[in-house]
Amino acid sequence: MDLNLDLARVILRSLVVAATAGSVMTISSAEQSPAELIIQVRPGVSEQQVRELSQRLGADYQYALGGPAYLIRVPDVQRAMAITERLRAQPEVTSVEPNQPVRIPE
Repeated sequence: MDLNLDLARVILRSLVVAATAGSVMTISSAEQSPAELIIQVRPGVSEQQVRELSQRLGADYQYALGGPAYLIRVPDVQRAMAITERLRAQPEVTSVEPNQPVRIPE
């Protein structure tokens, strides 16, 4: 049962990443701190490399989401926007999107 729940979470997160691909980051003033980003990396990039990249850019690595996706946290919105642009410029990163709440109708 836990494996199915984990798989469902990975699929849901992947759908969120796919749905927001190419979107512009807009964050309301109510969401001032901290900000979370979902990053996807190229095949072969290790979790340790993601940790080091996050630290180098001033973000806090949180955890792997499954596959090539990782969650990182940035202390505030202004830094999140700057770090997003810096991450997108990295050759090992394929996408960067804000982590946004998803509501599933019951």
